[in-house]
Amino acid sequence: MTLISGANEAVTILMDAESTLPLRRSFEWRDRFYKDMSLDAEEYDNYHDRWSSHGVYITRYKNGDITRQYFLVHVTYNEDLPADFLERGRG
Repeated sequence: MTLISGANEAVTILMDAESTLPLRRSFEWRDRFYKDMSLDAEEYDNYHDRWSSHGVYITRYKNGDITRQYFLVHVTYNEDLPADFLERGRG
């Protein structure tokens, strides 16, 4: 799936057809100085659910090179958030 903004900026998200979990997020942009295209991507792998803890490996790439790799040990989702959740910390 590709989402495009009004400014013609796009992000592509590859989803697993069976689980609907995201597998890869990527976007391209033109370098202002060199005028070539750059690619930023993030891949998600090894989803698991054990011992009541959800985890996932995340690998970040820039132009095909790994720039960062980490593992989230505990992930929660579908939680009710307070009405002012997005307003906290502003000011």
